[in-house]
Amino acid sequence: MSEARKSGRRTPRAARQGEYVGFRSPRQLKERLTQTATACGRSLSSEAQFRLEISFLEDDTLTRAMRRMWGEDVAHILEQIGRIMISIGPAAMIASQGLNGDVSGSWGQWTKNAYARDKMVKGAIAYLTRLLPSADALAAAAPPTTAPEVDQVCDLIIEADEPEKKG
Repeated sequence: MSEARKSGRRTPRAARQGEYVGFRSPRQLKERLTQTATACGRSLSSEAQFRLEISFLEDDTLTRAMRRMWGEDVAHILEQIGRIMISIGPAAMIASQGLNGDVSGSWGQWTKNAYARDKMVKGAIAYLTRLLPSADALAAAAPPTTAPEVDQVCDLIIEADEPEKKG
């Protein structure tokens, strides 16, 4: 597997590649990193760096996939809505249960909290409303005659994708 470390003086910090990043972690995370690092023949620091790089790569991959699937503009809008919802949802759930409420076991349950879901949807609607064109821009882009078939198709798409109402 890995060779024993050479004895002697360590390489001075200034001579090592990269920037120093220090942080505290829960004991279980450190134990898991240590086990994985040992199994892969890496140092604890190298394993932590590898894991962080992988997480950013996954984020980049998701962003590229969204852009490929929906296009640059729609992907940006979806990312913004996601950020709004994950910012509002947990805070609204905590607010609905009060600062003294026990949210420790339900942190991941904020999407099921009716108050939090209401606030998330309202936040997303507020963002989308800001994207609406002005009356002048809409008038300039509108077709010369009404197109009821376009409205009907939009209604059908919305109805087909509408989630069932849950309390």
